[in-house]
Amino acid sequence: MQKKISLDEISNALKCNIIFQGEKDYFSYVVASSLMSDVLTIDKDEVLLISNLVSPQVVRTADMINANIILLTNGKTIQEETVKLAKETNITLLSTDLSLFEVCY
Repeated sequence: MQKKISLDEISNALKCNIIFQGEKDYFSYVVASSLMSDVLTIDKDEVLLISNLVSPQVVRTADMINANIILLTNGKTIQEETVKLAKETNITLLSTDLSLFEVCY
């Protein structure tokens, strides 16, 4: 049985801001990439997608792989369309000032 990590655990550990809390507040697997084409190769459910991309494409990709949570890194300003799409797809959206490397380390 795969361990489920809660939204609270990841938010506290990485000092995340919750931009939007979707339906699911847990994950079992993690994928971190700036290349959405690499993310599309993932064949798992209950995924936390970590990326430094802030465009709506990251939400579209997360939706395609059935990710539960998206964590955007590097303290970048998130596009309004990205937030809107996260709400439409009901995917939790987080942000942190930490870099992609720091989050994964």
